Amino acid sequence: MPSRSSAPAKPELPAAHAILERMGDVGLGYLRLGQPLTTLSGGERQRLKLATHMGADGGVYVLDEPTTGLHLADLAQLLDLLDRLVDSGKSVIVIEHHPAVMARADWIIDLGPGAGHDGGRIVFEGTPADLVAARSTLTGEHLAAFVDHGREAAPREPWIRGGLVPGGGPIELEQVGAAGSPLGVPSPSR
Repeated sequence: MPSRSSAPAKPELPAAHAILERMGDVGLGYLRLGQPLTTLSGGERQRLKLATHMGADGGVYVLDEPTTGLHLADLAQLLDLLDRLVDSGKSVIVIEHHPAVMARADWIIDLGPGAGHDGGRIVFEGTPADLVAARSTLTGEHLAAFVDHGREAAPREPWIRGGLVPGGGPIELEQVGAAGSPLGVPSPSR
């Protein structure tokens, strides 16, 4: 006798459909199939690679300025996606100049005090709230101005959303950190 289940079996989606869904998740739903990679910005190529790898096993994602080429209307969608990656147990390391990304971080390591030959030293390490309160670096001043003007990226918790770690500051400062300390960087308690 055939078994009767209370719910019909959910059909499996082809791999291509899953990747196309993920492309929408990373803000690339506007791309055409067959569009040459040479027409994409660095940030778009990076988000495309992220979309193709999101379903794979792996614990750490490193993104270098993923907001490059991203329309401001898609920024919240990207931040939500990064939050989902963290919520699923992944570590996300982001090198980024966009203050909305920095404002959503757990931890910031700010290298400076300037760019290029004028940088390379850790000038701040801590939470975005501490960076804004201290205003001790150029990145801190720019992030404070961003937050003071009420343009934060609507974090789901005050200041912080688990595990997303921002990168660069407004003038080629490089900031790198990691959630869950996979690189030995302490994570603030949640």
